[in-house]
Amino acid sequence: MDQDDHLIINCSGTYISKHQTLKRLPLMEDYPPDMWGRRGGGRLAILPDSDGSIWLTGEYRILIRYWPLSSKYEYYRYDHQTEDWLNLKQRSTLHWSLFKDRNNRLWIGSGGLSYLDEKTQKLVYMTDYIGFDQLGKSEIYHFYQNDQGVWLCTS
Repeated sequence: MDQDDHLIINCSGTYISKHQTLKRLPLMEDYPPDMWGRRGGGRLAILPDSDGSIWLTGEYRILIRYWPLSSKYEYYRYDHQTEDWLNLKQRSTLHWSLFKDRNNRLWIGSGGLSYLDEKTQKLVYMTDYIGFDQLGKSEIYHFYQNDQGVWLCTS
């Protein structure tokens, strides 16, 4: 649920529901291709934001921001050097989970952790896990934050 009581359903095509009516998100005509020319794919994670936008993850390492009032999309990717490194290391192309922490940083769980750098508008893949190196090889399925810190559900 978002702050306007919309129930957002993540299925084959994401839907927004209010008062028992369903509205499918418009097609993403300008969805950028990945390095192999693939477009589209499934939406794996969804996160309503306090500003009214909806964050979605797409296959092939892409982050999507949808603005329901204007029906506009924004896309966020890794830079080419990071993308090449992720492919070389055979990291997952799927982004399983999204999380916004108390500092308003948007985190992405996949084969390791990434976050959106607000200044560069690029995704940043973490490489230093400060003694928890296994996180870089684990699928991150869920985040949970409480007073003791952030908890992760991993493979």
